[in-house]
Parts: sequence; C-alpha cells; structure tokens
Amino acid sequence: MIRIEGVGVYRGAMEAVPTGGGSVNVVNVLNVNNYARGSVPGEVPPEWPMETLKTFAVAARSIALSTDVGGKGFDLYPDTRTQVYGGVKLESERTDQAVAATRNQVATYQGEVAQTTYFSSSGGRTESGFLGAPDVPYLQSVPDPYDYYSPLHTWTFRFTQAEMNSRLGPYMRGRLRQIQVTKRGDSPRIEYARLIGTGGPSTIRGDTLAAALGLYDSWAFFKKVK
Repeated sequence: MIRIEGVGVYRGAMEAVPTGGGSVNVVNVLNVNNYARGSVPGEVPPEWPMETLKTFAVAARSIALSTDVGGKGFDLYPDTRTQVYGGVKLESERTDQAVAATRNQVATYQGEVAQTTYFSSSGGRTESGFLGAPDVPYLQSVPDPYDYYSPLHTWTFRFTQAEMNSRLGPYMRGRLRQIQVTKRGDSPRIEYARLIGTGGPSTIRGDTLAAALGLYDSWAFFKKVK
C-alpha cells in the first residue's frame, strides 16, 4: 500500500497520524494502481500517445514503490517533491486505460524496483538522485545540452519580505532574515538550506523550500535586492 500526505478527493482509506503537540497528519492510503490513476494525468496530458501514457504509468508505480520521503506516517508527497497526485478529480478515461493495460508493472534494476525519475526541464544538468532516492549506479548526474530549448531553462521569481515570511512561516522561527544553502547536489540542486529567522535558525529540505516558494525546481540561488 502507498501512504501519501493528505489530499482532498481520494481513493482508498484515510488515516489520522498523531504528530505531537495536539496535531495530526491526514494520510491517504491506497494501492499502487489507484495511485497511478491519480498521478499519471497530474504529470502528463491525457491526450498524449497511449504508449507514452503506459510508460508513465509504469514510471509512476516505480517511483511510488522505490521512494520514502520519511514523513510522519506517510511515504510520498502529493506534489512535485515526489510526483503530482490529484486523486479522483484528475483521473481520465485514457490514463485509466494506460494504467489498466500495465497493471502491476514496474521497472526494475538487478531485481529491485527502479526509481524512474523524470522531468520537464533539467536546467542543463540532471541530478544524481534526490533525497529519499536509493544509492544506485543508474542515477548519475549528466549534462543535458538541449535543455535550452525549454521555456523553463532559466527563470526568476521575486518576492516581497511579507510574501517570504508568509510562505516560509511554517518552517522558520520569526521573520526571515536570510536563506543559507548548506548542501547542494551534483546539479547543483539544493538538498538542505538554513532559514535564518528573527527567532533563530531552522533547517529545511531543498524540495520543501522550492515547494513552499512555488519555484519550478530546487536549482535556485537567492539574492536580496533593495
């Protein structure tokens, strides 16, 4: 069974997992085929060729079964930190057909389920794996010289101080003073960063930082401007 950080409209069962401090995480528990039904149309258009949709169905299952983000009661995120899962509201007839045609199929490497990562734009270099990825030889950082064709090859976001405080508030103490990147991967995407707040420092994962700010990727650099 797959356990996903809570989402709205879902299949399977929901579990309430205590997190301490009087709060709980709502976790969606479902089988891997139903997970693929809600994730494939979240990642690729259902109008794409059927063989492509079948490939993504296999990839979706493989990522789900080879990844553990170490959440409190859940294994996967429902967004681009793992892969997009939108539940019943995203399901479509064509992607359901692709999932059914490849039922229970996964990619393997030396007898283990392979983590079949994919992306819409690499920024010019792939990563050798992300947090929660297995240490395997097939996940190696390589240059992608053709990514400049992508409209998201480079991008810029601007935030006011108030916007940064609001978006990063759940992950820091007080108001934001500075973001310090403490560890990058080979690409070099952010693996960990330190949020320096008025109440002291806190650590945040790079994928969580990117998701909180709505960035396209964790390959990012920060500069304070007047």
